[in-house]
Amino acid sequence: MASAPPAASSFRWRDLAWPVGLSLLVLGVIVAWTYEPGTFTQIAATLDLRVAALAPLTLLGMVVLGGFRLRYFSHQHLTWRGGVRGQIAWDFMSAVTPSAIGGAPLAGYFVAKDNRLPIGEAMALLLFAMLMDQVWFATTIPVILLATGYVEVFPEAIGRVGAGLLTTYFVILWLWVGLFAFATLIRPQVLSGLALRLVRLRWLKRFAPAVEREMTALESRAAVIRQESPRFFVVGYLFSAAIWMCRYLVLFALLASVAQVPAFTTLLRIAGMWLTALIIPTPGSSGGMEGLFLIFVGPLIPLAARGVVVTAWRLLSYHLIIGIGLGVTMGTIREVLTRKKDAPA
Repeated sequence: MASAPPAASSFRWRDLAWPVGLSLLVLGVIVAWTYEPGTFTQIAATLDLRVAALAPLTLLGMVVLGGFRLRYFSHQHLTWRGGVRGQIAWDFMSAVTPSAIGGAPLAGYFVAKDNRLPIGEAMALLLFAMLMDQVWFATTIPVILLATGYVEVFPEAIGRVGAGLLTTYFVILWLWVGLFAFATLIRPQVLSGLALRLVRLRWLKRFAPAVEREMTALESRAAVIRQESPRFFVVGYLFSAAIWMCRYLVLFALLASVAQVPAFTTLLRIAGMWLTALIIPTPGSSGGMEGLFLIFVGPLIPLAARGVVVTAWRLLSYHLIIGIGLGVTMGTIREVLTRKKDAPA
């Protein structure tokens, strides 16, 4: 049984306006806090425009790779253009939903309607893409934890207690990713059993029918994924690794354009920052991601440059994606509504 698709009419502008407004508010506070007389003159004197230009190019590369990835995962049922539109929709919906939830379920519905695919097939496609992202997280967490013995991955500002809590969180996240992969690829009944036991609690019983429906859908999609060859999984992982590296390099390029930063340490901190953002409850980690920037990578560049760099990064990787994604998804919603209107009774 496929998941019930979200209704187009359920979209509310306030659901988009408040995370965007929160992000802009936090950016304004950071710029005001880091501003010093002569800040912009100082940045202009040291800015390497060629390095800074790599940020939008890398972002473009991420979207292009995302299109190829979804086309590959669909066994060429999607065109490259359809894959790119699907990647943009996924990034947009991830930007307006809490990071722990992600935008994959809504993006699956978009891909189905945009490409006239069965919803179950589109959902299985996005589930596999999400699984490959989880495998990437499972790969990066041990690298980050091992590297802490050699380089300063955890920011000094969080202290030993903060580093201990962050390490504990990464270990728990790694275990959860392992459970998710195991349940998806080997025993989906494990995840279903845990979810169904959870909704037996008195204050969660009202969610039982919806959870049971989603678990049934998950099992059917997992069965499709398990039929893929090992080569399919390897190529899928490499696509996801390349996309996440592009995501890291967007910020790295902006940091490197204003200061000499240690490449390995900086990339590890950026990866750790993204992993930490998964627990921020706001849509797209709005407001929290800007704060994590100050903690994880802000100390690597001069204080005067931090407000400018974080603003450029979030406008490019968050607000621009929302703007483009809104146009793409609203266009598809209008097309779907027109098809329904013109369909014979």
